[in-house]
Parts: sequence; C-alpha cells; structure tokens
Amino acid sequence: MIDGNLSIIHCTALRDVRGLESLTKVGGDLILGDNPGIETFEALQSLKEVGGKMEFSANHLVNDLNGLNSIENVGGDVIIKANTFLTQTNLSNLKSIGGSMMFLGQHNHVLSLNGLNHLERIDGSLVIETHGLMSLDGLDKLKYVGDNLMVTGTQRLNHLRGLNSVEEIGGSLIVTNNHGLGSPEGLSGIKVIHGDLQVSDNPGLTGCCDLSVLVSAQNVSAEVKFEDNRHFCKNEDQAVENCNTKMMI
Repeated sequence: MIDGNLSIIHCTALRDVRGLESLTKVGGDLILGDNPGIETFEALQSLKEVGGKMEFSANHLVNDLNGLNSIENVGGDVIIKANTFLTQTNLSNLKSIGGSMMFLGQHNHVLSLNGLNHLERIDGSLVIETHGLMSLDGLDKLKYVGDNLMVTGTQRLNHLRGLNSVEEIGGSLIVTNNHGLGSPEGLSGIKVIHGDLQVSDNPGLTGCCDLSVLVSAQNVSAEVKFEDNRHFCKNEDQAVENCNTKMMI
C-alpha cells in the first residue's frame, strides 16, 4: 500500500512497471502519463483501490488498460486522455467514481466503452469528448451521474444507446457538437435532470423523441435549449410537436 500519491510520468527509458505486482491500494492520486516507452502497466494488476484521482494520459504505446482492470473504486476523478494506440477501456471491475469521469482527446482506436460494464455510479460529471467512439456500449449499468453528463465533439458516434440505464443526473445534460449523431436514442430512461437540458450544434440529428419525452414529462428542472440541430430538433417546441404527431399517427 502507498498512503500518498504514485506518479509515473515522463519516463522515456521505462518499458514496464515491474516491481509493483503486490501493490493493492494507492491512498492518494495515481498518475500514469507521458511515458513514450511504456508498453504495458500489467504489473499493477493487484491494485484494487485509488483514494484520489486516477489519470492515464499520453501513454502512446499502450493499447489496453490491463493492470488497472482490478480497480474497484476511485475516490476522485478518472481521466483518460490522448492515448494514441489505446483500443480498450477495460476497467472491468470499476464500480464507483467519487469524482468525475473524463474521456478526452484523440482515441481513434477506441470504438466503444466496453470494459466499463460494472460502473454504476459517478458522483461528479461524465464527460465524453473524443473523436473515435462509435458506441457508448459498456456504460449499460450506469444509473447515476452526480453532476453534468456531457457528450461533445464526437465524430462517429451515431446514437446514445449505452446510457439507457441512467436514471438521474445531478447537473445538466449537454449534447453538443457531435457531427455524426443521428439519434439521441438511449436517454429515455432518465427520470430527472436537476440542471439544464442543452442539445445544440448536432448537424446530423434527425429525431429528438427521446429528448422531447423528458421535456413533456417535465423531467428537467431548469432551462431547456435546442439550437442549431437539423430538421425536427431545431428548437424544443418543434421537437415536442413532431414527436406528439408521430405518437398520434
């Protein structure tokens, strides 16, 4: 056990982290970043708990999160950012995050979030801002997001299935600037949004019925804003009216 922080950063000559096989807990932050030579973190496979934040960024030769897949709880934020050849988010035992989860930057080889399939609760925000994703599959057990849920800046994401178990958002739901998004399908299970609902700058969006249901049921506590989307999602009144018409046909 390490009571404080464990940082492995800027290690140009290191190829792996052998010697840490017996580590089960980091009481503070775990920072694994900017290690151009490391190919695997498998030696961390006994690690089950991180008391602070966990950041995994700019480890450009690593293609999976093996070694971190025994972690069950993270007390702070989980940040996965700009790992060029990462293909999998296999944090398969992670159940709860005390801070936010942020999936950021270029991850062109990560097509889904499979590997997060036991994650049930995020006390902070969930921020997905990465180009390669085609699916949010893997978040199927996530029920609660304590702050904002934001999906932004994706290029290939076509729908929001994978979020269909989310019931409560403590902050705002923000879906913006997703060029490939054709449908917001996957949000109909939300019972309450304590903040705003913002859907904007999604040029491929052709239907908003999953979102209009939230508006009609008054599941949104604050402001509703539909703006600069395509066709029937240009504004909230149009979205609600179009979906009500479809239900009557």
